[in-house]
Amino acid sequence: AELGFPDPEMQVAVGRSWGAAMDNLDWQRGDILVVGSSSTHRLSRVFLGSSAAKILRHSPVPVVVVP
Repeated sequence: AELGFPDPEMQVAVGRSWGAAMDNLDWQRGDILVVGSSSTHRLSRVFLGSSAAKILRHSPVPVVVVP
């Protein structure tokens, strides 16, 4: 853990919906969610895909979206 920060962790969530999957994760105070956005269309630079948008709506923590 460099600079006193814990090492990043990765979790995989499963659920019948995005909300259920998010509820199945063990969120801790100070957590953030990093989501990759697909670039299947030129408008993807402006808009998020439907999956990324659903994840954002159901996330109980701040989200960082990366291309």
